[in-house]
Amino acid sequence: MKKQKELKTKVLRVHMTPSEYTELREKFKSTTFRTFSQFIRSILRREPVIKRVRVESLDQIHESLVDLKNAMMAKNGSLSAGDFEILKFLLTKIYERCGQEVSGLQR
Repeated sequence: MKKQKELKTKVLRVHMTPSEYTELREKFKSTTFRTFSQFIRSILRREPVIKRVRVESLDQIHESLVDLKNAMMAKNGSLSAGDFEILKFLLTKIYERCGQEVSGLQR
């Protein structure tokens, strides 16, 4: 049987300075919470806050993939056998690097 979702009908009003509010908003932006309300409720209940982590090398991999996609789009689907070998080599290297990054994060 599904658990019935409890509606949130109570409002808590808190007065704070603009700088305090800005600080909270900045902290919220670095978390995985979808809404500011969820973030504030978790703080009030003293639950752990999960922060997002950016991995620079994965950002570089993403940039490489975008460049690769743009190069392929410029070819208009007319890839030669040599192009496929280069593509296979590059994708293999990216895959290997992604695997190293993911295993490094899991430690």
